[in-house]
Amino acid sequence: MKVKIFFILLCLIQIVSNFVIVLQSKSNLVSPIISASYQSIFAGIILFLLNLINLKNFKININELIFILLLSFFGMLVAPSLLYISAQVIDASTISICYSFSILFSELISAVIYKRKPKKNIIIGGVMCSIGIIILMQDKVNINLTCKYIFNIFTTLLAVACYMLSGIIVGINHKKNHTNINLLLMYSFLIGGSINLFLCNLLWKTPVVFSFSAEYIALFIFLALIGTVLGTFLSTFLCTAIGQTKTAYSTIIYIIGSVLLSVFLKQWNFDLKTLIGLTLIVISFIMGIILNKPK
Repeated sequence: MKVKIFFILLCLIQIVSNFVIVLQSKSNLVSPIISASYQSIFAGIILFLLNLINLKNFKININELIFILLLSFFGMLVAPSLLYISAQVIDASTISICYSFSILFSELISAVIYKRKPKKNIIIGGVMCSIGIIILMQDKVNINLTCKYIFNIFTTLLAVACYMLSGIIVGINHKKNHTNINLLLMYSFLIGGSINLFLCNLLWKTPVVFSFSAEYIALFIFLALIGTVLGTFLSTFLCTAIGQTKTAYSTIIYIIGSVLLSVFLKQWNFDLKTLIGLTLIVISFIMGIILNKPK
């Protein structure tokens, strides 16, 4: 029951967070990469205070440090930076299409790391899911076949792959070290955000500034507390409980929820293409979650 509740909460958070990221990136108030760094550091400070209140032990061993550094690099440094950069060029619908490949990425990366064959039902389901989402979103996407647009599509796909890899890293660490989730995320947020700020200022000469406008602060607080702290905690918990591939389906559920909500609000016409797209996604969900039970 706890897993189901966390899964639904993660879906709801993802629904709102992607649109907020697009809004924040296009506001041009602060560099997207700097914003991602601020949010990671702020999230790390919040988790530090929570751990301090709960009197958690802050000690880690060398094996845990390796996993923290890997998670910091892929999940807290590379992935959010790439996503924020691409969100300046492509819209939320295009990002949703890119996220539809999360199932395929998760299964393929898992197969490589664990040295096993990819599960056929997951691969077939992942392909069906991606096709279904493309059918759903094709009328909503503003396609611009320029080099910059295509580059940002690949950037978003790389960000999705990094997020999937991060979830797998969390799962491996949980099996080997049983590190406290709050402690793991705290160090990863602080290290990833700090390195990002340092690189932005030293190598890319990006001004490290903060906007005190009401719009930016409101978006920042939401993404830092809800999108980053709570969203990452739920995702991390689910990765350790049900695995990264099944957790990746939360992305698909939020897309279905967004479409159905739009239909209910009469902002989306429920036509044959919508029915076909949703059917393919539901079949993919059945193949990946219901039929993909451990033997």
